[in-house]
Amino acid sequence: MNRSAVDTIKGYYYQFDLTILKLLESQSSTDTVIVENVEDIDLLTATETTAVQCKYYAKTEYNHSVIAHPIRQMLNHFSNLKIQKEKNIRYHLYGHYKSGQNKLILPLTLDYLKKHFLTFKKRGKKIEYHKDLGLKDVDLDEFIQLLSIDNNAQSYDSQIGSLISLLQKEFNCTNDEARDYYYNNSLRVIKDKSVEQDSLSRTITRRQFIKSINKKEDLFNIWYAGYLGRSKFLKKIRSEHFTFLNISPFDRFFLIGVNPSMYSRNELKEMIQLISKKWSNLSKKVEKPFCPYIYISGISETEITELKKEFFREGFVFNDGHPFLGSDFSAENIMIRPDHNNDIRIKIINELNQLDTILYRSTVTKQIFQFYTGIPFYNNDSENLKHIKVQLHTLTEIKKII
Repeated sequence: MNRSAVDTIKGYYYQFDLTILKLLESQSSTDTVIVENVEDIDLLTATETTAVQCKYYAKTEYNHSVIAHPIRQMLNHFSNLKIQKEKNIRYHLYGHYKSGQNKLILPLTLDYLKKHFLTFKKRGKKIEYHKDLGLKDVDLDEFIQLLSIDNNAQSYDSQIGSLISLLQKEFNCTNDEARDYYYNNSLRVIKDKSVEQDSLSRTITRRQFIKSINKKEDLFNIWYAGYLGRSKFLKKIRSEHFTFLNISPFDRFFLIGVNPSMYSRNELKEMIQLISKKWSNLSKKVEKPFCPYIYISGISETEITELKKEFFREGFVFNDGHPFLGSDFSAENIMIRPDHNNDIRIKIINELNQLDTILYRSTVTKQIFQFYTGIPFYNNDSENLKHIKVQLHTLTEIKKII
C-alpha cells in the first residue's frame, strides 16, 4: 500500500476516533452524534447542535487554503438556515497539522475572515463568496460567533490515548481491556454507522453507544486489524487464544466462514485436520479424551458431503450425529465421547440449530471460535460461554493462528 493510501486510511481512523471521543465526552446519556451529516460529525445536545469537520494532516504544514473551503461550506449552510428561517447551529473545525499553526490568528475578525477565507480567485476572476450568498457584515459577525477553530488538535496516537483513558474510566477496566474489547467494539459501531444511507441510521445517542460497545467479547474485525496492522493482528489473536502448553478437555466449536470465490477443498481439509490434530487428545492416558466440533458456512450441502466422502476414504474418522442412513440428527450420538477405540477425530455440525442443541446439552466448559468473512453468522451472548469472533480473509489466515 502506498503512503498516500496509508495517510487516507489513517485520516478515516482519526475521524472515527474523534467521533468515539465526542460520545465519551458527552455529559448526558441523550446527547447524540450523527456520523457524516452536515459535517463529518454532528453533535446534538438538549440546547444546541454543532457540526464538526475533522482534518488530519500530520505531514502537511497549515495554510489558510486548507480550511478555506470547509469554512465556505459552513457559511453556505449557515446562509441556507437563514433563508429557511431555521435555528442556527454551531460549527467547529478540528485539525492536526505538522506545523504552521501560528499562521492562524484567533479569534477571527470580520476583515480576517473575508480576506483569508471568503475572497479568492477562480479562473482569473475575483470571488467574494459572502457577497455571492447575499450576506451582510452583520451576518458574518453572527457566523463568526458560531464558528470555532482548533488547529492544534491532538495527534493520532495522542487522541487514541485520550479515548482509551475515557473507556477505562467508563467501564472501570484495564488499559488492555479498553483497547482489545471496548475500543475494538467502538470502531465497529462507528464504522457501521458511517456507511448507512439515511441520516437516522447514522444517528446514535451516548446511551445507545455505551450499550452497544459494552460487550466483553473477543470480536476482532478488519477495522481493528487495520489499527494494529495485519501481522500484529494475527499474532495477537494466536498468542491470546490459540497458544497453550496444556489443552483442557473442553467442548470447542470452530465455526468457519468460507469465501466461495476463494474456496479450495484441499485447503479446507488441511485446515480441519490441523484443528483436529491440535485440539484433540484421544490417548489412553487421559481421563477425559476430547476432540473439537466444526461447522462450515459458505459452501453447499453437496460439497460438505463430498468432503465427508474424502475423509471416509482416507480413514479420517468423524461423527456428524447421524448414526444411520436417513436418520434424524441425534445430539446424543454426536456427543459420544471420542477415545482411542472409536478414534473420532472431529465432529461435523451440519446446521446451526444443531449447535444450539449441543450447547444446551453440554455440561462442560464451552468455547466457540468463529471465523467469518463479512459479518458474524452465529450469535450467542450466553454469559457462561466464551465466544471469540474473528474476521479473516482466507483459510490460510485461519491456519496461521490456530
